[in-house]
Amino acid sequence: MQDDLDSGAGMNYWPIWIPTLLAIVNTLGQMTANYFVCRTMIRCRHNVTWKLQDMYMNPEAKLYFVMNSLDHRVDNCDQRITNDQNLAMQYIFEFFYSGVLRPKGGVVFNIAYYVWLTVFTFKIMNEHDDLRGTGLDWMVFGLTIVTFLGCIIPTMIVAKKVTNVQERQQEYEAEFRVAHARVRGNAESIAFYNGNATEKSLLNRKFQSIYMNLLLLARRKWMMDFIVLVFHYGSYSMCDVISVAVCMKFGSSVQGAELGAIYGILARNINRTLHALLDIMKAFNYLVKGAAFTKRVMKFQEVQEEFIQREVNLAPETTTELKKKLDNTDGAACLCTRHIKDLPPGDFVRPTPSDIISIRNANIYTPDGTRCLLTNVNLEMSPGESILILGPSGIGKSSLLRVLGNMWPLFRANSENEETYQGETEFHRPDKRNIFFLAQKPYMIQGTLREQIAYPFWDSKLMDDLKDSDIERLFTECNLEDVWRTRKLELDNTEIIWRNVLSLGEQQRLQFCRLLWHYEWHVKYGNVSQGFYCVLDEATAALDTDSEMKVYQSLAKRRLGFLSVALRPTVIQYHTRVMLFEQDQFQNVTYRYVESKSMAAQVARGMTEYVFPF
Repeated sequence: MQDDLDSGAGMNYWPIWIPTLLAIVNTLGQMTANYFVCRTMIRCRHNVTWKLQDMYMNPEAKLYFVMNSLDHRVDNCDQRITNDQNLAMQYIFEFFYSGVLRPKGGVVFNIAYYVWLTVFTFKIMNEHDDLRGTGLDWMVFGLTIVTFLGCIIPTMIVAKKVTNVQERQQEYEAEFRVAHARVRGNAESIAFYNGNATEKSLLNRKFQSIYMNLLLLARRKWMMDFIVLVFHYGSYSMCDVISVAVCMKFGSSVQGAELGAIYGILARNINRTLHALLDIMKAFNYLVKGAAFTKRVMKFQEVQEEFIQREVNLAPETTTELKKKLDNTDGAACLCTRHIKDLPPGDFVRPTPSDIISIRNANIYTPDGTRCLLTNVNLEMSPGESILILGPSGIGKSSLLRVLGNMWPLFRANSENEETYQGETEFHRPDKRNIFFLAQKPYMIQGTLREQIAYPFWDSKLMDDLKDSDIERLFTECNLEDVWRTRKLELDNTEIIWRNVLSLGEQQRLQFCRLLWHYEWHVKYGNVSQGFYCVLDEATAALDTDSEMKVYQSLAKRRLGFLSVALRPTVIQYHTRVMLFEQDQFQNVTYRYVESKSMAAQVARGMTEYVFPF
């Protein structure tokens, strides 16, 4: 026999390996489930982000501008797309996978287990001969229901309060981050003003809101933890008290041994029931966090869809692509409900495609339509024509350019107002690639110097055709020879942040290189039937006179049509007409057109008399 033991003959070792095999299978199953849950979460985030950004960056609606500059129902759009959405996905999936669908301990499992225990206990009490008809079965069933409601209802009430506080916390965190980003972006100006003390007080004020809200959040979570801990530590005492109370009330109906058995059944089942409820309450922690972030993301989506729906209603024949982005029915979105409201269409004038720029009988209002800036504006430009807008600061010159760029709405003239109504409002302009806008503050992308010139990338040829010789030519033409000499070997360097390297004046001149290069692309590949226009909103404000004259000479040499707002009278000579705005003593704004030659001569005489008064 010893030989058999030594050799192992006749012994079955298979049962010894069964727990190990089951552990391996369980491990592989959990790993596979976790992997697919992670993949599902990544895919969901990809789809949601794609949809939100598709609407946010839509060229017709321009919600990235509208929601950040004009409409303020939703704050910190960037955080809602990035951070809030990411955390919402994490907590939602954590709630549904770990808190709801977990094979053991999840909400579904615990609710099923809770129902089974309740029915099982009710059945045992009802089938006992001595207890049938005493009402003990219904009393146990009623106690179970009351315990369930007494657990879930307070938890849901406190969870709602925690969700609201958590949502406000995200708002305060976003404002604090924006405040620090403002300090970073304006560090030089703050240093010049020596305004660090003021900025510190502003930052402390933002953080104080975070601090106070965190204290409130801690109090709300304390209430939620109190409910959970009461059920956790009091579950044994509660089941004993309930079991003993039931047995004392109905103990006279049964024998001593059976009474002990009933007590054991009650205590065991009530204890399991309370632990099932405790697991359900723990899952609410993920629900609360996920709901707070989801509400912010869904509010952002609601507002976007409202604006896109209005664009579709205003021009259904030209917005077929926008219709595909909309889901016109209200629906549940994870942990909150999405409702799309119909925004008032507004009495807007839509631009009509044309080869000229024309605005007739227009009143220029602020975007909310509450303040009229300019009345009875008539502007018409043909290809190759140039108009200079002059006038006092703050009267609405840039507002006219924003209307022309479809960033501000153009309201239809009110025919009932006899003082301002001069006829039906009309708006004509070429395609969006036939008008190029240059702002006073240049926009420098995160990219190479070559990409700065090719931006925006209408077509791959804007980059492919841009050779070093073209960059040298454009830099020479725009008075950037020094930049070319020092940076010609760094045209494709991706590590340089050009907005920090180039001065404001150099950036403005680089904008003109960008304009000229897109004009050359337009001549080769664009829609030449509509001409090419550029709109300059004080785009030379940081240039010296010599550089300003050089860039305007480049525009005039190409016979571009351009509408510009400038401060120096030296540029009058490069325009065909001047749109001169004037303001009287009653703050009423009027305008008139003046021939550029006569006005240039008048300005020259005035300067001569000022310099040589004798």
